[in-house]
Amino acid sequence: MASITIDKENKNPEEFTEEHPLKENYENTEPEQKKSFCENCVYVLKNITVEPCIFLFISSAMITMLTTQNLNLEKACRVNLNFTDEICDSLKAQQTSSQNDYERETQKLLASAMAWRTYLSATVPCLMALYVGSWSDITGHRKFFIMFPVFGQLLINLNNMIHVYFFKQLSTTGEALGISFGPFLISPM
Repeated sequence: MASITIDKENKNPEEFTEEHPLKENYENTEPEQKKSFCENCVYVLKNITVEPCIFLFISSAMITMLTTQNLNLEKACRVNLNFTDEICDSLKAQQTSSQNDYERETQKLLASAMAWRTYLSATVPCLMALYVGSWSDITGHRKFFIMFPVFGQLLINLNNMIHVYFFKQLSTTGEALGISFGPFLISPM
């Protein structure tokens, strides 16, 4: 749908379409110079948008989530419930036809730890997102808040590495508590 406006200088009606803001008022008659590889790389990095960063962040977060679930299962079985290696290996391999009681106890422990972890890691970020999003739009400080989730994911990965290194000394609840503080930084996205 086109709208008509009057050009103030010529008093002539001028028709605008959807493509009008994309049209340029001048023609570039200079031939484009060839850029070196380094110049092309710098150009790409300067003009990168948010979408590739978000894609890479979410991909790494999903991989971390899968490894965290396996770590939680192992810690709940071997550390918190102190089951034997045979029982925990069969739970991990999902060969639990004769060991449903062990699986139920492990799942019950994991479900309770994940329930309060979810509440901890979702409450503060939801409240922060209400204010930080509009504030970053007003001030234009978006890059700072885009880096928050990356830093939070680094803290989650550091927490996982500490809990793998001190596997027998630290419990599942400590690991879940440590993970719940990382998403406090993830919210402002």
